[in-house]
Amino acid sequence: MTSLPTIGLGTAAFALCPEKNALATLHHALERGITYFDTASLYGGGQAEASLGRAVSGAGPEIAVSTKLGRERDWGAAPAWATGQPDRWDFSESATRRSVARSRARLGRDFLDVVFLHDIH
Repeated sequence: MTSLPTIGLGTAAFALCPEKNALATLHHALERGITYFDTASLYGGGQAEASLGRAVSGAGPEIAVSTKLGRERDWGAAPAWATGQPDRWDFSESATRRSVARSRARLGRDFLDVVFLHDIH
């Protein structure tokens, strides 16, 4: 892919909603021609990535996926403001490699189209 589509669908809202709702929304987007999806290992501690991976499993090469790394929380964890548990921040090389490998596994993809650094400051 040489460029990302003009419009895509972000998956932050799918982090803690019932997976059937996330999958229904993702399938609806695919049926309507959405081919770019953005997610992050932060969202639900990887739950949004896993739902997206299930939704786009078997989709063609026209599907583009971006994810983010460097800011994480435990699987299924709500945001820090709701739990009082701070997110973990790590932009080191080793954390980056681990995060990309985990994201690829959850998404069921051999490669990621784009990887962003999450909330770097």
